[in-house]
Amino acid sequence: MFNLFVFFEILLIASYALLLHGAPRPTRTRVGLHFVVINLPGSSLFLIAVGTLYGVLGTLNMADLALKVVATPPGSVGLVRAAGLLLFGVFALKAALLPLYLWLLAGYAQAAAPVAALFAIMTKVGVYSILRVFVPIFGPEAGPPRT
Repeated sequence: MFNLFVFFEILLIASYALLLHGAPRPTRTRVGLHFVVINLPGSSLFLIAVGTLYGVLGTLNMADLALKVVATPPGSVGLVRAAGLLLFGVFALKAALLPLYLWLLAGYAQAAAPVAALFAIMTKVGVYSILRVFVPIFGPEAGPPRT
């Protein structure tokens, strides 16, 4: 899970530079600042959720998380659910899902055409992360293998 966080941060650093790349225009700078201001708190919430999962469950390995979420003590279930909901919110922000798409339209409009094409791919990483994290860890298949 921590590797996923680092991957997102490297992707975001590159996307900040790409969005601001090109001829200096005040609108592009404003849109780039808007993108940064929206995504930095999202990254902070991602780190808080990952830290909460680690604090409660003691691991960040996705396979271990799938086992430990099922066996969470009753007193910690609320924390694990809150961390899961926080992760979903962060991934939805990165994927620009409704209603968290506030940065997307202006970002695509002000970015150069090749950068907008890359952004179209980068938003899909958020959707992939939702599927990659929630199906095995919080989904119906979480827990020990069934025989």
